[in-house]
Amino acid sequence: MKHAHINLQSNMFKKPVATSLPELTATISASIIGNADIAAGNGLGSIIFNLFFLFLLDIHFRNRRLFLHVSDHHLYTGVIGLLLCAVTSAGLILHYPLYLFGISIISVLVGFVYYGDMWYISKKQMKTAGNRVLLGMKT
Repeated sequence: MKHAHINLQSNMFKKPVATSLPELTATISASIIGNADIAAGNGLGSIIFNLFFLFLLDIHFRNRRLFLHVSDHHLYTGVIGLLLCAVTSAGLILHYPLYLFGISIISVLVGFVYYGDMWYISKKQMKTAGNRVLLGMKT
């Protein structure tokens, strides 16, 4: 069980931080100076640009059909991204003034969705790795 906890921590923080460090730095800097518009715009704009760039790569490499060769594990990542964007967008639209321990309920909900989904993906990856070991395949 300890291995599951370590794997979950790795998936939750190390990989996303490493791949998003420039955007994360700009968002943190904007938050520190109190500019919420730049912080939110940077995070959401980064998502939009990254998805658009994937679209351009798929067009450029149309003979290889980029999206057809992606592992099924990324389906869950995509659904999580859409769900987190939907919750964030709902928060921006509704401006719901409900707080839990001084934190916006939308931020709490985003945190729970993220943590729950990372836990699910981690469990799914461990199950897949366990099945590979049982079948004698390389992991």
